[in-house]
Amino acid sequence: MEGKNMATKLASGIVSAAALALTGGLAQGETIFDTGVPDPGFIGYYGFDLSVDQSVAIAFTPEQDYLLDQVGLWVMSNDFDNAGAPYTVSIRTDAQGGLSTPADTILESWDVGTAAVGWNPVLETVDSVLNPLLTAGTTYWIVAESDSPSFVNAVWVASQQSQPVWNSVQNVLNPGGAWISGETQGAPGLIVTGRVVPSPTSAMALGVFGLAAAGRRRR
Repeated sequence: MEGKNMATKLASGIVSAAALALTGGLAQGETIFDTGVPDPGFIGYYGFDLSVDQSVAIAFTPEQDYLLDQVGLWVMSNDFDNAGAPYTVSIRTDAQGGLSTPADTILESWDVGTAAVGWNPVLETVDSVLNPLLTAGTTYWIVAESDSPSFVNAVWVASQQSQPVWNSVQNVLNPGGAWISGETQGAPGLIVTGRVVPSPTSAMALGVFGLAAAGRRRR
């Protein structure tokens, strides 16, 4: 009977460890992707207009499995009188499953009214409610778009990223509003954070460790 109880406790510990990992019991807020802070350069801050004429996206590929926690964009505004220029942020899969363009599949999205007034960049963060799983080696896209007219629209500020980062720009003036892929030294300022999802082996080890610790406390 004692052996059966021990097996039940062990199984319970393993399940609890897995649940703990999936509900935020492990490390939170680890950086998945970060292009750096805005770069004023020699001419001041610059960036990518988010307007009815243009949407912007940047791709990233996690090196391990994560649950998405937060997305942060560096944003300024072409409206020098008022805050609140609207834009929508979404995280999407890749259209071809590699590194091509954003797909129509949206994992989560957020509507934002920028706090920026004029060309003074602010870091605007949105918290994930759905916490989608981001799988290691899979490409995802952060897309920013807006229906605002030009000259009063939000602007996604370029970062200090010194290495080329793949991004795409969609302009309605292009045939069919297609995405145009390319590389840029001034990648859109982006920070993506999440919680590491442990492997099944790690979860089992954590369960055994928790069970052993509980046994020591009882003794």
